[in-house]
Amino acid sequence: MLDSGAIAPSPGQSEVAVTVQPVDPGTLAPAPPGLLLAGNAYRIRFVYRPSGKAVATLAGKVTVALIFPLLATPVTSLFDHTVLVSADGRAWSRQASTTTPGTHQVASAIATPGYVVVAVPPAPPAQASANRTPLLIGLAVVGVLVAIAAVLLARGFAARPQDEDDQDEEDEQYDSDQYDGEETFEDDRNEERDRGTEERR
Repeated sequence: MLDSGAIAPSPGQSEVAVTVQPVDPGTLAPAPPGLLLAGNAYRIRFVYRPSGKAVATLAGKVTVALIFPLLATPVTSLFDHTVLVSADGRAWSRQASTTTPGTHQVASAIATPGYVVVAVPPAPPAQASANRTPLLIGLAVVGVLVAIAAVLLARGFAARPQDEDDQDEEDEQYDSDQYDGEETFEDDRNEERDRGTEERR
């Protein structure tokens, strides 16, 4: 998000093109000590048009908001995510950031174009074990609930009352008998009509 005046005007230039390119963080500098990189890095560029000259510095506030994944490695807290920036991808600088765990999003202002990535401190070994325990318990509970639901559903199909099946068969038999009876009655009426015609002759 660019505030008004974030890009300084340049003579002869009518607009600025913004590009955001995903980058494999493994091709850039490693995370600073005590941090883990989370998700893709991104290269942000601003280019004047029509000249194509790159914007080297920002004149005002530019805010980036990045979505981060949940890592397999335990972390200290979902509120500890931060944005790292680098002008050339060779060294990272930590920025003051605001994390929104509910949407897995972290936002920060940047001072220059370049690379951005999300980072988070890993949990200490003792905390990592504690963090995994609720997760394992939660997975176990979900598995048990799914199994119970499957058993109840199977029993529901198997426990269909026999009376309902018998009633369905009786209804079908009744409909069949009624249809046969109607046909017999109609045949009798036709035979009586034919006899009356012959007697008149």
